[in-house]
Amino acid sequence: MDAAANLGYCYLYGRDIEQNTSLAIAYFKIAAEQGNVDAAYKLGDIYSSDKWNVKDTDLSLYYYNEAFNFVINEDRDTESIVYCTDLQRYPSLCYALGRELSESGRMLTDIRAAYQLLKHAEIGYQTEINNGAKMYENAYEGVKELLKDSQFDKIREEYDSCFTGMYFDEE
Repeated sequence: MDAAANLGYCYLYGRDIEQNTSLAIAYFKIAAEQGNVDAAYKLGDIYSSDKWNVKDTDLSLYYYNEAFNFVINEDRDTESIVYCTDLQRYPSLCYALGRELSESGRMLTDIRAAYQLLKHAEIGYQTEINNGAKMYENAYEGVKELLKDSQFDKIREEYDSCFTGMYFDEE
């Protein structure tokens, strides 16, 4: 499944082969059907943007949810995602879902889940930046800005204490 996902990236971005969005989507779907988090997340991204000329909000949200479920093994409720530190390995997924679950998002608003996902995104991006991945700086700033939004005022204190000292370390 990793090979299929990698081929998807090659075709999507034209890495050493001719760019082909249709083949990229096909390979990502093969990998996603086998539980590949990155492939499902990338399909969510592809379908969320006009960039690839295949924008489809429903498919975007479907694949973001699939990726999320692959990480949490579908057996957790939104109240327990605070303890799923594996989410920090996928900060862009957490950021996307956090935005979509917030008041201005396209999913049924769930402020508690949105905040927890954004906190995982914050920690994940910070870890990546600390490891030299400066390409995440803009997304990290976006997460920090969204976390300040007043929609989270009533729950911020409750969850911030849960995330104190919770960082994903490279193995």
